[in-house]
Amino acid sequence: MQIRGNSKTVAAIAATGVAAGVIANTLYQRSRERVISGDVVLITGGSRGLGLALARRFQREGCRVAICARDEAELARAREDLAKRNAHVYTVRCDLTRKEEVEQMIEDVNRHFGRIDILVNNAGQIQVGPIEAMRVEDFEDAMNVMFWWVV
Repeated sequence: MQIRGNSKTVAAIAATGVAAGVIANTLYQRSRERVISGDVVLITGGSRGLGLALARRFQREGCRVAICARDEAELARAREDLAKRNAHVYTVRCDLTRKEEVEQMIEDVNRHFGRIDILVNNAGQIQVGPIEAMRVEDFEDAMNVMFWWVV
């Protein structure tokens, strides 16, 4: 993906990343208010970036981690990364815009671990470009991933 736009566009993207990190840290700190060791954590979009970093962090706290993503190769790399850290990890390929795949993912994680204690809705989709190049479908796709599937 090529990022095109002025400095305001780049600044907005950077601010979004910083905000996501602050939110993730806040949630993590709140999770420390109780012992989470042994809990089962499901992280959507957990194969790279913030999702994978959260999976590592929860693993260090003694959690069993399930991650999902659309890309099998990325999931395999993430599974390998987490396994090297002695994580008890389960991966599921899932397109969150497809309700039946989400339902199957939840069923699979429950079958594997017996329950889900913590859900981290991390998956997202970012459309970047000048507003003139954006289509309504670009925004609909992003809303499907970041809003509707969570609902």
